Amino acid sequence: MQQRNNLDKTTFKVKFLNKYHDIAIDWNDSKYDYKPQQVFDQLESITGIKSEFTLTIIRHVVQVEGDWHPADILKNTFTYGSRNDSFDGRTFLDGERFHLVIDIFHDTFLVNRMVIHYRLIPISQVPEGVCSQYVCQHVETEAFLNKIRNLVNDDQFNLEFSQRIQAVAGFGTAIWRQKIDMIYKEYNIKQYYRAVCHFHHRSHNNRQVDLYLRTSG
Repeated sequence: MQQRNNLDKTTFKVKFLNKYHDIAIDWNDSKYDYKPQQVFDQLESITGIKSEFTLTIIRHVVQVEGDWHPADILKNTFTYGSRNDSFDGRTFLDGERFHLVIDIFHDTFLVNRMVIHYRLIPISQVPEGVCSQYVCQHVETEAFLNKIRNLVNDDQFNLEFSQRIQAVAGFGTAIWRQKIDMIYKEYNIKQYYRAVCHFHHRSHNNRQVDLYLRTSG
């Protein structure tokens, strides 16, 4: 049963790779000045992706009639430090359930490497076994997670990749995006950076998304 958060500890569940995991925020834990930082640390133990390379946790919420509220955002104090102005986590309900989604991208401004966002989607908004607005079932595999984990955690790859990204930083926006796109394809990682979902293919009139470099022969 969900309860408003007036407890010493708030516990909710996240579903990841078809398993539920408990996440607990201890509001009296003196180790954390910013209490929701506990969520970042616990998600690291679930996914194996270092919490220091997680920028934000985006918590989606819905109104009673089913419309989406603006999402609450938790910012990682490792990255944002004293500039952390995200919500304090008190809007979490004890007993809530979420589907955990990982978005990977290259952050050019804060840490200059591959990082992730987590998305917490209310489980009531995720149809079982099919793709939906925020969840692609085709990437919910251990193999896909391993690739994401390696891309984020590999320091040598991130150094090389970031240097390639920085080398094209002086171009205008349109050309810069084209060059960035080519770099992703050269490294054969665009399909992880922006996973193509059958649901979104249908939503965008089956527009073809080119994930790989075209080669002759």
